[in-house]
Amino acid sequence: MFIGNKKIDSSLIGYSKLMDDKGNVYYRNDNVLPLGYATNNIISYEDYSKLNALAKQEVLLSNIVVDSNSRNEYVSYVEEIVLDRDNYIINVKDIKSIKYELDEKFINKIIYIEFVAKSNNCSSRIKINHVDKFISCKQEKYGYTISDKDIDHIEVILNKGKYSIKDIKVYVLDYARIENSLLDIDSLVTNNSRDYIEGSLLVSGDGYFIIKVLYDKGYNILMDGKSIKYEMVDNKYIGFPISKGNHNIKITNNIKDIFINGLFSYLGLFFMVIINYVEKKRRFT
Repeated sequence: MFIGNKKIDSSLIGYSKLMDDKGNVYYRNDNVLPLGYATNNIISYEDYSKLNALAKQEVLLSNIVVDSNSRNEYVSYVEEIVLDRDNYIINVKDIKSIKYELDEKFINKIIYIEFVAKSNNCSSRIKINHVDKFISCKQEKYGYTISDKDIDHIEVILNKGKYSIKDIKVYVLDYARIENSLLDIDSLVTNNSRDYIEGSLLVSGDGYFIIKVLYDKGYNILMDGKSIKYEMVDNKYIGFPISKGNHNIKITNNIKDIFINGLFSYLGLFFMVIINYVEKKRRFT
């Protein structure tokens, strides 16, 4: 969620280097959300939409976004850095590197930079520290997550093109917030199976349960042996209300239903393309 780098190594916050007896190197991060968990921290889609980009990621660490009223008022730990200037026109003839030395060293903090940009060169790229992204010819919003353990500078590299960059915003979040947020959830302890997801958990208070499985109508969910209805939470995952106490959860999918739902979606898209084509042809004949 908070890692913008394609390449992961021990220079990133939260990652430690491990090596097995064959000399293979791995990088491990223990501060990750489990496959399924419950929490009584509930936030509504309306309140969620009002948060800035980094706070939206922060809130998902210990809250579930649902189609109802927020349970508690959410307090964000994200800080915004006020900039002297938030828009630039930059004309780059070859490759340009701009390096900003920070007034203070950021240790174990995540920096999130977002802006609206476009370029006259459709293959333009902007790289900020280790994060590299293509910039479209059309005006779009871009976000860069800088998550090195120690950050003392920001380096921006632009290739050839004329760039219009505006609405620049910079946010900072202490990594300790991520570590502490994992204390606010009740994790599902799962049994390994290729055909279904099953596990148990002790829920500390009435709230919601989320399983990091993309929402679809073809699932069967049993809680304590009884079939229950589920809904979409966090804009994409499966979730449902859950009460305080010990619970056993089993999730299976009806492949036939999922296939049929997907088939109708693709057929609908196919016929929409055909109809648009016919309408355009009529218009010009």
